[in-house]
Amino acid sequence: MSAIDSSEFSEYQIRSSLGKGAFGEVSMIRTRTSRFCAMKEFSKEKAYMAKNEFEIHSLVGSTHKHQNVCEIFAMTEENGLPRLFLEMAYCGDLSTRTYGDGMPVQYAQKYFRQLIAGLEHVHGLGVAHLDIKPLNLLIKTDGTLKISDFGLSVKFIDDEGEKLWVRPAGTPAYWCPEGMVHKYIDGEAADIWSAGICLVEMLIGDVPWEEPTEKELQYETWLMNDDMDWDIDDDVFDLLERILEVDTPERANIKEIKNDAWFQKDYSYLERKRTNKRKQPKKKSLADSISSQSCASGEFFCVSRNLQSGFGARLLVMAESN
Repeated sequence: MSAIDSSEFSEYQIRSSLGKGAFGEVSMIRTRTSRFCAMKEFSKEKAYMAKNEFEIHSLVGSTHKHQNVCEIFAMTEENGLPRLFLEMAYCGDLSTRTYGDGMPVQYAQKYFRQLIAGLEHVHGLGVAHLDIKPLNLLIKTDGTLKISDFGLSVKFIDDEGEKLWVRPAGTPAYWCPEGMVHKYIDGEAADIWSAGICLVEMLIGDVPWEEPTEKELQYETWLMNDDMDWDIDDDVFDLLERILEVDTPERANIKEIKNDAWFQKDYSYLERKRTNKRKQPKKKSLADSISSQSCASGEFFCVSRNLQSGFGARLLVMAESN
């Protein structure tokens, strides 16, 4: 089974390494039809995970496509190592934008809206992602956010349409508190909690705590409803209180999030102000001059303004050497 004709991926050129993880390595490749995409190659130790990831990712990102879910093209095997071929996102992942004091609120809202839209699609197909975090949220050149990496994802609806509890998984800083103490949890509610942590990180530039346990001072402060010392507006803080609700049945669901006042707030006036400022002549820095570059595929990719992203730097080298 493959999303498209897998023969396109029988021959390819590796253009750049995009990173390594516990599962194996991700590379940027160019296929024999000149398609640029990401290739995820599994190590021998993690090869058993490939089939499940491909089947679930194909369900939510190929059979049923959505603009906020990374598309998957095919799965092949070479020398006993499974390889997944995925949509390429030239602007890297959301983690390259969550640093310092956080991003402007209008951009945090823009990305969060897209994350919720993607989760609504994924959950609607009975899938819990279970590893929502900025590293797994890719950014396209037009600013579209794409949920990726379904390696820990599971189905939470059985063949008879009954909801199932799932085993907790993912990264502790983004885990829901119930995942720290229970063997089985509500997968939808877990993803919503993780999305809330991502929103905090976008707004303040860091995760609020390393794990949701009372040994963490910041988390204990949150439980006591004390001042979190976050420089954010009251309306978005109110939404976060509903998303980062410890009592799972009381946690905001996707419908409630979409109906929230901050979620629906119009920040277009801030973008107009930003556009007007851009029209003013100013001395350009090196980062400004290469913040958008053309690459061999004819698309454009972005490089972080402070060039902190090794991913962006590698893409720049790739484009110039093509």
